[in-house]
Amino acid sequence: MITSLTSSASCDKSLSVKIPLGFDLILGENSIALFDHLQTEEVAGLQKNDAAKKIDSDTSAFIAGLTNIHQGKWFVFLNLKRIRKEPSIIVHESVHMAKVLMTLKYLPDIDVFKDPYLPITDENEEEFAEMVELVYELIESQVRLHEPSLCHAIQTL
Repeated sequence: MITSLTSSASCDKSLSVKIPLGFDLILGENSIALFDHLQTEEVAGLQKNDAAKKIDSDTSAFIAGLTNIHQGKWFVFLNLKRIRKEPSIIVHESVHMAKVLMTLKYLPDIDVFKDPYLPITDENEEEFAEMVELVYELIESQVRLHEPSLCHAIQTL
């Protein structure tokens, strides 16, 4: 049995912030929060029932972070339980989203499920690096702003 203890009765389990670059930032206290937030049993080939079998901790999680598309909307999900201990996950997901944004900018008609993404080359590497910085700054500022309003759940068996 999994139980959760929260720091306050009125805290949110997840929230979504619209990032002006064209994606949503979803913050959740654990992996299951992503599925609950999207109101789905599956996302990016990952199953909610598999997430429920794994107890997230500050060093291990079913999903630490994820950049993907769901129902036509791009998102970055961050598992707060993991990023509190390992904030480099924010950088990792920022790189993924920067590549998505560069691809959509230069290949607007791409089939994101079938076609290869824009290669990063000597010609566009500087623009890509700047995009990574911008995505990171936007995500990090929103995490800092919204993180205190989310539950600090402790999962136990």
